[in-house]
Amino acid sequence: MKGGTLEASGEPLVGALETLPVGRGVVDDAEVNDVSAAAYGLFGRDEVLRSMHRALLEGGSAVVTGEPGLGKSSLLRVADQLAQRAGRRVLAVTPTLFDRGLPFSGLAELAAQVPKSAERALPEPQRRALAVALRQQAPEGREADPLAVQLAVRTLLTELCGSGSVTLIVDDLQWLDPASAASLGFALRRLAVEPARLSVLVGTRPAAGIGAELTSGLPGPVNDIRLAPLEDWAMGQLLREHLGARWTPPMSSGVEFERRCRICAATEVLPPPMRGPGGAPPGTPAGAPPGAAIGIGAGPACPNGAGAAGAAPYGAAAAG
Repeated sequence: MKGGTLEASGEPLVGALETLPVGRGVVDDAEVNDVSAAAYGLFGRDEVLRSMHRALLEGGSAVVTGEPGLGKSSLLRVADQLAQRAGRRVLAVTPTLFDRGLPFSGLAELAAQVPKSAERALPEPQRRALAVALRQQAPEGREADPLAVQLAVRTLLTELCGSGSVTLIVDDLQWLDPASAASLGFALRRLAVEPARLSVLVGTRPAAGIGAELTSGLPGPVNDIRLAPLEDWAMGQLLREHLGARWTPPMSSGVEFERRCRICAATEVLPPPMRGPGGAPPGTPAGAPPGAAIGIGAGPACPNGAGAAGAAPYGAAAAG
């Protein structure tokens, strides 16, 4: 991919969104920096938010890569709101584990957001192929022509970018069905529009080859953003945001701040009272390390970053 790599840490929470000016073309740094992470309840994600905001204003792509629970989806939800505030049309595709084996399921979600006026620009062979692929029309002797479907996606994106700025958001790319990924990648590689008219934001997990059919066609510049686990200070801010006055020194002693700790484990597993003898969490065995009662603390980190070995990762089947 083209562009740089940005290392970041912290966890976003969607907050109140300020009104943003409509941006077109190249913008100065001050305009990008005006978007404060703190204004949206984001902790430790300032550079990430600014990088995504720049892509929204100038065009290009940003690929946010991280383990489950690090906040990719939350970042993309904020970016969706930022794009709309900037006057851009947003097309969002959010596949799940169960969609991976359904050909063109991602494309069906995308097509449902396209206005009828854009569909009327499709030549008849492309319109028919897309309708067959999306099971809106019965095939006439054979399944949809893959090339005609991909050309139809390109035509739709070209039509939309011709009438305004567009932001395409793909969350959980690892679950996007291959047929949809190939169609979008084909269209993006062959799209001839002004750079500022199209921005693409992608969230995915770190694994070789995920969604290569799509990522190989992303419009440049492409910014590769690697999310690191939450830093100590950002973890504290997040827990204070969630727990308020209940965030006390005794509770703090029951949570070991470690870089391998998944943020969702800390925010979803903590019980409200969280005060036991000596300030340890209820149910902590004598001599056990801090955090043992809630599955985070000493011991080998699980593959998903959840702390103690054997602790069930929160939201293992959920979108990351």
